[in-house]
Amino acid sequence: MEARCENCGKMFYVKPSRIKRLKTDMGACCSVECSASLKAKHYMGESNPNYRYAKSLDFIYDLTHDGAYVLGLIYSDGHVKETTVEIYQDNVRSGYLLSRISNIIYGEDIVKHLRDDVHVLTINDKALVEFLLGLGGINVGRKSEFVGLPKILSEDKLWSFLAGYFDGDGGFKYNYRYPEISVTSNSSGILSDIAEMWGVNYNGKNKIYASGKKALDICGKMYANVSLKHTKKYTYFMDILNWSPLPSGKWYHTNHFKWKRFDKKSMAPQKKRVTDSGYDIFAASIEYDEATDLYVADTKIAVEPLPGWYFDMVGRSSLPKSGFMFVGG
Repeated sequence: MEARCENCGKMFYVKPSRIKRLKTDMGACCSVECSASLKAKHYMGESNPNYRYAKSLDFIYDLTHDGAYVLGLIYSDGHVKETTVEIYQDNVRSGYLLSRISNIIYGEDIVKHLRDDVHVLTINDKALVEFLLGLGGINVGRKSEFVGLPKILSEDKLWSFLAGYFDGDGGFKYNYRYPEISVTSNSSGILSDIAEMWGVNYNGKNKIYASGKKALDICGKMYANVSLKHTKKYTYFMDILNWSPLPSGKWYHTNHFKWKRFDKKSMAPQKKRVTDSGYDIFAASIEYDEATDLYVADTKIAVEPLPGWYFDMVGRSSLPKSGFMFVGG
């Protein structure tokens, strides 16, 4: 009997006993090549059972703060192909950052574990690729071809973008008793742009730094408006947020802690009796704050516990007799 090929339209002869073997839900084909071509057409794009359609990318297209953050993550840990965008991260250490982004875009977690601590989120959307290319500063292919920050973003969105970029290629370090942040990249263009945003010098190498309070202020600006964050890095930032530089001088050591004077008038921590459970610390100055109607006492010393220990600071039981009450530390 004669049949028509559903792919090329050619009429061909087939035995009646073989028509059931040749015919599928898509129809019969005259050759293996035509059968493969027909399947490729039928299962193209969203018809592919393995295809995941991005349900919500508006937060990126609308350049929201979280959208700018994801763009920064793509610029740092992303790989842009012709029709897809891949983002690589350690999903566990980042607090399942890729999974959170996947749930926003797809409504489900489609992050794949590749090897060791490497995970990947694949976004199948050619329009997103075209959008990224339109922003500038990124090309299809290797990350080393990045040339700079996207110029279309406003300054506050650029800081959100930098948060994503930092969570990809940045890092924290507590070096020589002061915090330090850094970003590493093979692109001198993007490092130069970031250095200008951070207000630091760029020496042409593949890394830029900021330290001390400047580093904390930079992180504060980057994380100010985003809800998506690398959990480990953001937690570290919050842990050292109250850091302040200590004055130079001698550290005095006890069996339980070490301490340093800020002022000649300050007194060393003391125990009145050896059996006392804690040490007394003394106010070196007391000032009245009209705004809060409180007296602010300053001991003018720095105290650091031994590794693995912490302090509880409480008022002495005799303090209320003086007419004062301890309200903070």
